[in-house]
Amino acid sequence: MANIYDLTGDFLKFSEIAEQGELTEDQQQMLDEALANLKEDIEYKLEGYCKVRANFKADIEAIKAEKKRLDDKQKVLENRIKTMEDAIKMAILAVKPDEPKIKTPLFSLTVRNNPESVVMDVEDVNLIPEGYLKYKQPDIDKTKIKEAMILKRYEGMISGRTVLELVNNAFQTGQWYSRKQIKDKLSKIYKQTGTLSPKAVTSFTIFDFYNASESNKKKNKGFYLITRKFEL
Repeated sequence: MANIYDLTGDFLKFSEIAEQGELTEDQQQMLDEALANLKEDIEYKLEGYCKVRANFKADIEAIKAEKKRLDDKQKVLENRIKTMEDAIKMAILAVKPDEPKIKTPLFSLTVRNNPESVVMDVEDVNLIPEGYLKYKQPDIDKTKIKEAMILKRYEGMISGRTVLELVNNAFQTGQWYSRKQIKDKLSKIYKQTGTLSPKAVTSFTIFDFYNASESNKKKNKGFYLITRKFEL
């Protein structure tokens, strides 16, 4: 049997001939029979096409469901990998904070921190020769802008969530902070919000908000922040 496109084309062609009306009675009867047969064939084809279309739609839904299942599985595995990598970092930094590098029979593991920076004992920039000075264009402090937005949003209704948002804004995972930096930042946040910490604020208060590993840089003691304990 011809496909639906050919059948439809033939039906339209015969219909056009029938409309011209220049046929004998026998020719008209043959044409009517042909049109009736074509109509029956088209209806049969349409039913078949609808069945196939329904099957295709079912296949598409099944493919979508399987794709979602695989996407979800991929996310689960990616999250497991990240959790394992965070645990590896924490373990290496705990065992070898000064030189975070461990070699096993099969793997070489290294925690890469930010490049070392030059620490200047001289605070008066006028004492530094001109050749060692670098001038910069003013830059936008996005952290302070976000801090102001958080405080404005919670104005008059400060809560624990406010403190948590400010802490997440002030500290970034994958970064090292000295004990002094941590204590100063946290003390500022509690002062800004007018809230009291359950205990005295120290650098170790960071463990209330982050999974961290103690890590020293030269003579400075501090912590390497690995993951947040609370996500908003």
